[in-house]
Amino acid sequence: MIQPTGWLAERVERAYVAVSNLRASLWWPGSMWGFEHVARWIRNVTLHDPQHPALRGAVDELVALVEAGKVFADYPRNGLAAYNEEEVLAGLLAHYRHFHEEHVLAAARQMAEHISANHSTLAGNHYYKALAIGPLLEAGAVAAAQAIAEDQQLAVLQQKEAHGAAAAMILTGYVKLFEQTQTRRYLDWALAIHEAIRVRQFVTGGLGECLHFTSPPAESDLHDETCQHAWWMLANLALWRVTDDRRYLDQVERTFYNHFLFAQLHRGEDGGFCALGDVDQGFRGQHNYICCDNEGFFGLLEVIRHAVTEIPAGVSVNLWLPVEAEVNGLRLRVEPEYPVAGRATIRITGGVSRELTLQLPAGVEVLEPVGSLRRVWSTGDVVRVLIPLRMSVEADNTGFGARSVPVTVDGVTLPAKRLAVLHGPVVAVLFRTGHGCQLSWVWNGDYPEPLESNGGNAEEIVVDTAGGLARVRWREGATRHEVTVLPGLPVTLDWRTTGGPVSLRYATAKRTQNPRYGPIAFPYPFPAVTTRDDLRGSNRFVAGGGSFSLAEALVADGELAKTGTVRLSNGTFRAICHYDPTTVATVTGRVERDWAGVEWTPVGNELRRRLIFPLGDRPLSQDVTLAEWQARARAEVADGWLVLSWPVIEHTPVLVPRSTGLRAGQMVGGALVAEYDAECLVVRLPVPGRYRIG
Repeated sequence: MIQPTGWLAERVERAYVAVSNLRASLWWPGSMWGFEHVARWIRNVTLHDPQHPALRGAVDELVALVEAGKVFADYPRNGLAAYNEEEVLAGLLAHYRHFHEEHVLAAARQMAEHISANHSTLAGNHYYKALAIGPLLEAGAVAAAQAIAEDQQLAVLQQKEAHGAAAAMILTGYVKLFEQTQTRRYLDWALAIHEAIRVRQFVTGGLGECLHFTSPPAESDLHDETCQHAWWMLANLALWRVTDDRRYLDQVERTFYNHFLFAQLHRGEDGGFCALGDVDQGFRGQHNYICCDNEGFFGLLEVIRHAVTEIPAGVSVNLWLPVEAEVNGLRLRVEPEYPVAGRATIRITGGVSRELTLQLPAGVEVLEPVGSLRRVWSTGDVVRVLIPLRMSVEADNTGFGARSVPVTVDGVTLPAKRLAVLHGPVVAVLFRTGHGCQLSWVWNGDYPEPLESNGGNAEEIVVDTAGGLARVRWREGATRHEVTVLPGLPVTLDWRTTGGPVSLRYATAKRTQNPRYGPIAFPYPFPAVTTRDDLRGSNRFVAGGGSFSLAEALVADGELAKTGTVRLSNGTFRAICHYDPTTVATVTGRVERDWAGVEWTPVGNELRRRLIFPLGDRPLSQDVTLAEWQARARAEVADGWLVLSWPVIEHTPVLVPRSTGLRAGQMVGGALVAEYDAECLVVRLPVPGRYRIG
């Protein structure tokens, strides 16, 4: 039994509200999507809420339809027939696993027999019939599953285009077939599909709706659906189960923390999941309850189910999620700060002694108690883990429609449509290289509201990661930009611009350019602004009034006070900019058709500013002024400990004088020390505090 806690429990509850609300629209008579819609709902409600008052009626009605032969599709005419029916089969099997009702199992076997007898007549021999492999295996129809596999083999890779979720589902079916038969070629097929998908995924871990396997990755769909991200995570979990290769768990983390959480809607937007998003624009698409709510919720439940698993000798902690678990007789609670910080605590809360295995990236240090990662643990024991979160840079050249430009990363020139700076598994920022190197994505643990900085055509984009930081430089006409991405979250950017004014833009409307579905617009709240140099209370956002307390109006060409601080918020996403007011001639509000924001005009030729993008639960509303914030942290080193004290803004990177004797690359309190300038190093730590130096 595994129960999510904290923010993860809220995610589950929010997603389930959307699924539960679907009961009013389960049955769509005459619709090609009707029966699988209710089957997915039955699967999810059985897994999460088996006492739901509408569950029994939905199951009985579906079973009656199967018994009467009314769910069976016309295989010679319908290319989706096997997909329609395998979803019904999967829903019935999920219900049977929980309740063990023989009439439900009988209906499932009837579905499996119909698929087995008819799959060879499928219209056009559509590759979708391979989606039935997994459910057929569970229903005991192994011969039919093998027949489909042998007929399809790698047909998904030979299509002009293949649905991203379908490709991941077929991969998962081949893994299950390998698990049951131990026939190596099925695993080889799964690995081939995995590699073909992996090179076409976005750097955020998401997948386009249609993947063009016979064309370069740059020509697959840019827009996405939640089902692709959910099944890509499930496919990687399946490969991890059979290979014990940690890299597949790393892939799950990449997709989960970035693109999957990106796709979940807020409360007030039904709380479900979206389709037709656009990663290149930070565009979240429209609510899709027919598929995305169900598949997104199922993916969420499956990720949580794999967070802590049973192994022959005991228990394995695989994904650093906030959960309470009772597995193989051992009760434990996982309390991670991950991925915001590289720290996690495991508390053994009861049960019998078991061996505990931790699935961790390389370079992990167990602090307390000292010992190996494999040993017998008892009630009351506590494990404290440090996970070094290193910064890295990746060029993403996937997705049809975006402009590709050359980017040089650490001396190697690559084509890129977007440039990602990662902190551990998290894509901290995305620069849209084909459109002025705009900042189009900032990680905040939830949906990254659309924002931009500058625009135009960027030239000579160069990135270096020396010293443990990421520095991005580019030219835009006569204007040159140098952005240093500092370690840790919230995202903190040191921005140096020479040769012209710069702006920070919030989108008030976004339009995705989607040739398949046409233009889609999504409105966003108009941002509010305050220039108070004292951050006290500035987290208070008045949604009805659309402003901060004591806020200026954000109007076109309206001049704002030069206090050294600008804070923008649209109620769910906030940014702070600090700058030296003596270097700025004017701070001006800008309002255009599709965006609103602030523009700085420098006095001379250079403007330096620090942009901070707070996480939702870290408002940076401490009682500090700009002058205090600009000061370095007071730091001293004694007996292997670093002691930090005010003044700094909590949870942002801290500058530490080199005179303390720290060195770049050291671990301090679970964070890596990085180069900053000739006088200072930089490390991301909560302050004040006392931290062990590794």
